[in-house]
This record gives sequence, structure tokens and C-alpha cells, in this order.
Amino acid sequence: AGLKTLGAALLLVNLCLLPSANSIICWQTNKENTTDTALTYNEETPGAILPRTCSTGLKNCFAIMYNVKRNRMFRMGCTNEAVMAMNTTKLGRSNMMKLVCTGDYCNQSWAQTPSFMALAISLVLTAYIGLI
Repeated sequence: AGLKTLGAALLLVNLCLLPSANSIICWQTNKENTTDTALTYNEETPGAILPRTCSTGLKNCFAIMYNVKRNRMFRMGCTNEAVMAMNTTKLGRSNMMKLVCTGDYCNQSWAQTPSFMALAISLVLTAYIGLI
């Protein structure tokens, strides 16, 4: 009985220490890791980007990028929005790209896909030559 009780106690402690199975971990643009509020950063002077175990109800990660004149702005964090592939919409004289994904750290690799890189390069070049 002693080993069974010890085993059950250890299992209970381990389960209490593990994050919830429903929690997702996203990259978040905020140095305060105690909030789900994502901050918007300028790419040239970004702040901290930390992993965040999302609060209950926030089941997905998101990443947003857009240009303001010649500055690329971005924001990443947790969301309850439905999953969607990279979506580009007109935002003023520029474009906004948004991704909502599921899976731990999924909002990090979106910027490394060839299609996003081609789009990002074209946005930067367009801004550089003064069309935006």
C-alpha cells in the first residue's frame, strides 16, 4: 500500500505542475509575460518576444505584419479567433498580413515560408521606391 500511495501522490504532483492540456504556447510581443496583451513592435526597434502559455479560452496563435510608410510593424500572441491561413488585406496604401494558427509556437515559422518572404520583400521594395 505504501508504494501505491507514493506513486499516486507523485502522479498527482506531476499533474498539478504540468500546464493544462488545453493550453497552447505562442510567441508574444510583450515583455510582460503575465498578460495576453500583445504589443505592436516596429521591426527596426523591436521589444521582447517571449513564449506565452495562453490563458483559458485562447486556443490559437496569431501573427500580424503591416507597413506604415517605410516601417514594418508586427504583433504576435494568443487569440480565440478561428484558424486561418496567411491572409493579405489592403490597409491604407499598404497591406496587412495576418495568420491564425494552432500548435505550440506556430506563429514563429509563418515568417519563414517562401510565399511570405516574397510578399514581405515586395512590400519593402515597394515602400523603398516610394509607392507606399
